[in-house]
Amino acid sequence: METLRGLLALLCAFLAGAQTLDQRQRFADCPVDLFFVLDTSESVALRQTPHNFYIDQIKDFAKLFIDELRDMRHECDRILTWNSGALHYSDDIIIVRELSDMSVDRQNLKNDIDLISYIGKGTYTDCAIRRGLAELCWGSHHHENKYIVVVTDGQPVTGYKEPCGGVGRVV
Repeated sequence: METLRGLLALLCAFLAGAQTLDQRQRFADCPVDLFFVLDTSESVALRQTPHNFYIDQIKDFAKLFIDELRDMRHECDRILTWNSGALHYSDDIIIVRELSDMSVDRQNLKNDIDLISYIGKGTYTDCAIRRGLAELCWGSHHHENKYIVVVTDGQPVTGYKEPCGGVGRVV
């Protein structure tokens, strides 16, 4: 009888442990790729004194947005997971960080965004969006749930130049 009680207690402990398994094992992951395209051109940087005022606001916005990218269970019984990266641009494009898993690299991406500095010169938004889309398409093995966040004032200092064919063509 004691052996039976011992086995029963062991079975109960085993079942209780099995019921507390991580919820991720019961639901399929739903990875979401999100890429930031941040304008650091003259029209943004020189709009107000001190010159980095709006650049700092763009960086703060991106970091706050990244803080909101939390894994969560969606209504369709899937767990949303996040991969994110960023670039900044004017007439040149600088990759801040390639797509990275936010459960591991969240702080690294935010630290890299903190290092962004004003580039100046023109505003080649079409080229930056094209590069951001390339990072989304080829920077991840996932084939769906890809989003781009473009933060720009949309105002080139020296007139509209669209060396990559224009935003309409790129998008």
